[in-house]
Amino acid sequence: MQNVSETIRTVLAERRSTRAFLGRKVPPALLERILEAASLAPSGNNTQPWTLDVATGAARARLLDAIAKQQSAASPPAELEYPYYPEIWPEPFLSRRRALGWELYDLIGVQRGDREGALAHHNLNLRFFDAPVCLIVSVDRRLGAAAYIDVGCFMQSLALAAVSEGLATCLQAAIAPYHAAVRQALNIDPVQKIICGIALGYADAGAQINALRSEREAVSTFARFHHD
Repeated sequence: MQNVSETIRTVLAERRSTRAFLGRKVPPALLERILEAASLAPSGNNTQPWTLDVATGAARARLLDAIAKQQSAASPPAELEYPYYPEIWPEPFLSRRRALGWELYDLIGVQRGDREGALAHHNLNLRFFDAPVCLIVSVDRRLGAAAYIDVGCFMQSLALAAVSEGLATCLQAAIAPYHAAVRQALNIDPVQKIICGIALGYADAGAQINALRSEREAVSTFARFHHD
């Protein structure tokens, strides 16, 4: 039997961005169990600033339809409610981003310059990769930057809890430009700033795209140890 340390390392290693899901429904009791575990995430002064809108069934269909309609409209998507990515990518972050992108495209057969293929993959993001559960993460816009740290802890906790129950997730910023459609479809209070979406369900083990394993930097790359 694994000890706690081994179990945690295994769950951390198994957590990945899943981009193809089975149509199998997630039992409501299991979904509730995952969210209950995620709620144990730390937050400053126990403020617990995260809000989650969970869309399944008809609500999920309504959400996807609203996003698709905003996407196909003549006007461009609204600006993000917050700057997630920088306008100019410095190194080494640009190289890491490009490496992952080309590795993903190679897996699904999208060649350099294939704009239609790249767009088709992007559009799968807007369908939550056909996951049966679509989650929308938001935070009260009156709170400060610390709330974003807390929400990040919650999202990681949710992803790990899903893995521990045999499910998979993909944390998605791609839906952020469509916050107007998301807000209307799920009747989200304007005070809530929409952060991102999360696809949740059972991974399609046979899908080639789910073979992607992003590399991680060595500890010596990102950690500085001070001994004096």
